[in-house]
Amino acid sequence: MIRVVYRIPFFLTIAFLFCSSSLFAQQTTGTLEITTSLEGVTDYHGYILRLFESSTHRRFSDYEVSATGTTTIHDLPFGNYSIWLMTSGDAITLQQQVAVHSTVPIKLMLSKGQGINPVIVEAQLPDISRPVVKTVFPASEIAILPSPSSAMKMEAVLLNTPGVVPDEDGRLHMRGEDAQIQYVVDGIPIFTNQTEVYSSLFNAGLIKSADIIRGGFNAEYGIALSGVVNVHTRSGFDHPLFADATASYGSFGTKDRTLSLGGNIDNSAALFFSYGSSETERYLDPIRSFQPNHTDGYTHNYFAKADFLLSDDIDLVLIGTTN
Repeated sequence: MIRVVYRIPFFLTIAFLFCSSSLFAQQTTGTLEITTSLEGVTDYHGYILRLFESSTHRRFSDYEVSATGTTTIHDLPFGNYSIWLMTSGDAITLQQQVAVHSTVPIKLMLSKGQGINPVIVEAQLPDISRPVVKTVFPASEIAILPSPSSAMKMEAVLLNTPGVVPDEDGRLHMRGEDAQIQYVVDGIPIFTNQTEVYSSLFNAGLIKSADIIRGGFNAEYGIALSGVVNVHTRSGFDHPLFADATASYGSFGTKDRTLSLGGNIDNSAALFFSYGSSETERYLDPIRSFQPNHTDGYTHNYFAKADFLLSDDIDLVLIGTTN
């Protein structure tokens, strides 16, 4: 699939799925360009920016501040964030709020005069016209969720979402329905349920953050009835160069393998690749007491993403996946 994004107020997003008809996608991430200015500080080595998602106050990610005090954060999912400027000793120096709801880069200055914002507690009436109910899962939290295998990590995310329950056949019910969960990957809708009963499992290892929306759906989600899994994938902009791999073996012949690698060139081009596979002799639980045929199963997931910043107004994002 190919997506072209013009970072102007009226941007255009075009997506093509391999071996499928064309779909229109909507860009759902923005860019933060942060400049840090502290009185008497000329070298910002050792400072980090820590982002929290404001509605749930969940820790999103940490970003190193360059020696000159500049930090550029690409592919930041739309939302409201609290930014903490911290030293290596976890001492909070500055704090700032920011709202990211546009693909136009946001330029933010963190200066000494701002200080730490006071905490004000006040009652507010809820927006009864569209009460959005969601749970945010950043990558750091997804990584520590317990699951029988890496391939079932996405199901672990859903099962740790309030209001989602499993039945005896492994199906997941959100708001009473098991087959009406819509996945949206980087703004591209997927209309098949990505659980072991219905389809190939979604590789949670490529997730940067996931919003599980259980109510108050925007019109952009179309036919969503019970819930939306809004996925923002990782990219090469996350680190200059990175690679990680895992392997595990368990009972019932369970074997798991994952690989992720990527990086960027001068923050103008970035590549990311992810692979995950799982094999087991007890794929669909529960099984019968005798030895049935075709109990084994496997899944293989390949994902690749390339980002090119062609200018200040145009991004070119290429995404390819096969499961």
